[in-house]
Amino acid sequence: IRGLATRHDGPEEILVRRGEIVGLYGVVGCGREAVAAAVAGLRPLERAELLLNDQPFRPRSPAGAVRAGVAYLPAGRADNCLLPTLNIRENLTVNRLHPFARLGLLQRSGERRHAARQLAELRVKFADAELPITTLSGGNQQKVLLGRALASARHLLVLEDPTAGIDVGAKQELHDVLRRRVEADGLAILLLSSDLDETLNLCHSVYTVFKNSLVRRY
Repeated sequence: IRGLATRHDGPEEILVRRGEIVGLYGVVGCGREAVAAAVAGLRPLERAELLLNDQPFRPRSPAGAVRAGVAYLPAGRADNCLLPTLNIRENLTVNRLHPFARLGLLQRSGERRHAARQLAELRVKFADAELPITTLSGGNQQKVLLGRALASARHLLVLEDPTAGIDVGAKQELHDVLRRRVEADGLAILLLSSDLDETLNLCHSVYTVFKNSLVRRY
């Protein structure tokens, strides 16, 4: 991400490599949200240039970003991510149904087997995947939503305060999932967080943001 405003001789670009978690740290409203929105295809970022795999990247919509292999999990689980009228399985697989379609018909058995494997890998604690997702605790809901985002993240996953409002145990399990995907699959993650401990524990490098400008890289 090039061309962002800087302060005090701050870095001129944000670089996220494969197999890295890169933090974008600052308080809510500091400008980091605009960066995430641009990468996710929600709205353009003025004067900035985005490159993905060294090629110009100009997603016109979230669907366009997903087609390019970029997934986004925003903050605000209840308002922005959860589909409360769907069950646990459906919330997990709703964005990746085409692998289970044959001649235009959805093969539920394959989808259920895939969901069961994913739920086990994510260590989701649940009684029945056909129950409403609202029956899960906040931490387990967030694991399901992270699994949904990971399914679309071939190259880059953008996360915004992914562990806000969940308990310490669930937070650690989510961190473990992210580390496994980065180390095993070479996924790149851009983490937006206002939690300093989380940022320092997870990230290979951190960019600080203040008043819509990059200040430092650590």
